[in-house]
Formats: sequence, C-alpha cells, structure tokens
Amino acid sequence: MALEYAPLIERYGYLATFAGTLVEGESLLILSGLAAHRGYLSLPFVVLVGAVGGAIGDLAFFLLGRHYGSDLLARYPRFAPAAVTRSSCLPTSPTPKHSAGWSMPRSPSSAGSTSS
Repeated sequence: MALEYAPLIERYGYLATFAGTLVEGESLLILSGLAAHRGYLSLPFVVLVGAVGGAIGDLAFFLLGRHYGSDLLARYPRFAPAAVTRSSCLPTSPTPKHSAGWSMPRSPSSAGSTSS
C-alpha cells in the first residue's frame, strides 16, 4: 500500500509551514514553496503564513531571552562567554531621544553645504 502525500500536503501544508517557521523553518519554507510550485498550495498564502510564523517566532524567542535569559545563563554557565561577546556590541546607555526621532541642522554650514 502506497502512501499518497498530495492529500496530506493539501490538508496540513499551511499548518506545517506555520509551525515550522515558528521554530527556524527556512528549510521547511523552501519545501512549502516547492509544494506551491507543484500546485498543492497557494504561493501567496505560503509567503504570508511563512512571514507571520517567522515574525511571531522571532518575537517569542526574543521575549523569552529578554525575560529568562539571565536565569538560563546562571543555570547553564557554558553559554555565558557567547552572551558576553554579544552583549559587548550593545550600547550601555540609551540613545538620546528627540521630539520627532531626528534632528534638523541649525545652519547651512552644519549641514555640510559649501558656498561657491
């Protein structure tokens, strides 16, 4: 008895794409694109599901690291050197905030213009 994959892909393809992209699923996204090329799935919907799943997965892992990262480093100290290397690239103080998020030059000379 041969197992047919087409009905499985058509039924669970989008769910598998979403679940795979939640947990670093670029390889699965390529396979979903291949299934869309073969006509089992819709390519625009595969792209949408993959983008949403990837964004939600990245946000979830960021928040987990933000809230539980120091506890995990205390529990597993072998990962501490990599965390120190990565955190040394981050600024130690917040950047100054402007009212509109950017500032205008006060005079033409400060904007780098030259007179002819």
